[in-house]
Amino acid sequence: MKDTEEFLNAYQEFRESVDLTKGGFMPAVDDLTWSMLMGIPRVPADQDTSESGPLRAVDQRVAILKAIFVEVNRDHPKEFLDQGMSRYDKAGRVVKDLLKISLKQEGGIMEERVQIVEGDITKQDVDAIVNAANTSLLGGGGVDGAIHRAAGPELLEETRKLGGCPTGEARVSKGYRLPAKYVVHTVGPIWTGGHKNEDRLLANCYKNSFKAAQELGVRTIAFPSISTGAYGFPLEQATEIALKETKTFLEANKDMVKVVFVCFGEKAYHTYQDVYRRVFGEG
Repeated sequence: MKDTEEFLNAYQEFRESVDLTKGGFMPAVDDLTWSMLMGIPRVPADQDTSESGPLRAVDQRVAILKAIFVEVNRDHPKEFLDQGMSRYDKAGRVVKDLLKISLKQEGGIMEERVQIVEGDITKQDVDAIVNAANTSLLGGGGVDGAIHRAAGPELLEETRKLGGCPTGEARVSKGYRLPAKYVVHTVGPIWTGGHKNEDRLLANCYKNSFKAAQELGVRTIAFPSISTGAYGFPLEQATEIALKETKTFLEANKDMVKVVFVCFGEKAYHTYQDVYRRVFGEG
C-alpha cells in the first residue's frame, strides 16, 4: 500500500500546482476515496474471477486510480506522468504499470492486441483465421490452397454448400483439422489500377471479416495480407487499409483481444511493421 500512498501524495501536490483556471478538472482525493484505496484487499493473480467479480492480477485500486487519474482528469494526465512524478519515480512507475494493466483488462492496449508475425497462417493458435479466398470458395492457390490442405477435405465439403462469396463480403466455416476453430473466408479485389473501388472493396473484406468473427464470439483472429499476392494489390496500400480498419474495429470492440497479421516473407513483414507505426502512432 506504500506505493499507492506515494502516488496519492504526488497527485495531491501536483494538483495544487496546476492552474485550474485555464480549464480542466482535477478532483481532490477525499477521505472516503483514500480509505477505499488503502483498504481494498489484493486479489491473487491466479484467482479465477468472472467479468462482474474483482479485477484479476491487480487489486481494485486500479479502477479507482483510473477514474481519478484518467477518466475524470482528461486535461493533465500526461503532464502529470511526465513532469509531476519526476520526484516520485517509484510511484510513477507503479501507477504507469497499474494503468497499463487496467487498460489491458478492459480490452487492451493496441501493442498487446495487434501482432505482426512472419509465418504460416494455418498454424496460428487463434479462434479463427481469415482465408483470402476466391468467389467460388472452392479452394485455389496461395493462402487459400494452403488453408484447404491443412483443414482437410471436410472444409471443401462445407464451402461447396455456401454458394460462393462476392468480393468484399465474408462467409464462415469450421476449421476442421486447423488449430483455429473457424475459418472466415473473404474475397479480396483484383487490382486493376485503383479505378474500380478496389480500396473500398478491400476495406470491406476486413470490416465483414471482423463482423463475422464478432458474431461467432471470436476473441483472437489471424489475417493474411489479402489481395497482395496473385491479385496484385500494392502491398503498402493494402497494409494501410488493413491496419486502419483493424484500429477502427478494436477501438470500438473490446472483446477482441488479439489480431495477428501473418506475413509471407520479409518484405511483407517489414511493410506491416512500418505501416503499423504510422497508423497506430507508436514508435
